[in-house]
Amino acid sequence: MLNPKMYLCKRLASLVLQLDQELQLLHKELSSIDKVLQGFPSRGWIEWKYVKCGKKSCNCQQGKGHGPYAYLRYWEDGHLKSIYLGKTSRIQIPEQQQQSLQDRKQKIQETIQKLNNTILEAIKLLEKTLYS
Repeated sequence: MLNPKMYLCKRLASLVLQLDQELQLLHKELSSIDKVLQGFPSRGWIEWKYVKCGKKSCNCQQGKGHGPYAYLRYWEDGHLKSIYLGKTSRIQIPEQQQQSLQDRKQKIQETIQKLNNTILEAIKLLEKTLYS
């Protein structure tokens, strides 16, 4: 049977690991939000394509086509989807969605700071418990 001090140490260590895992998830979400706010897609990949315009007299019929043009490619409900992005991979984000993402980003940053402080506090308590 574990003595109370060892039990407390193991429990604190377990909680610190759980907090660390939560921190990693928040950092990943923060990175995704940053990409969207910078105008990059948060899912899928960008594919550059040359396209043929359909005019019989156009040079693109014999060559590789017009372009390259950027398309966002992603899977949804088992189907490969495309969104035309144009000659750039930047996406315009509606103002309301941009503000919502900025708000979420701020909350994540605050939560990350609180979790970091909690982890430091738990480590200090763990050290105090071990060495007292």
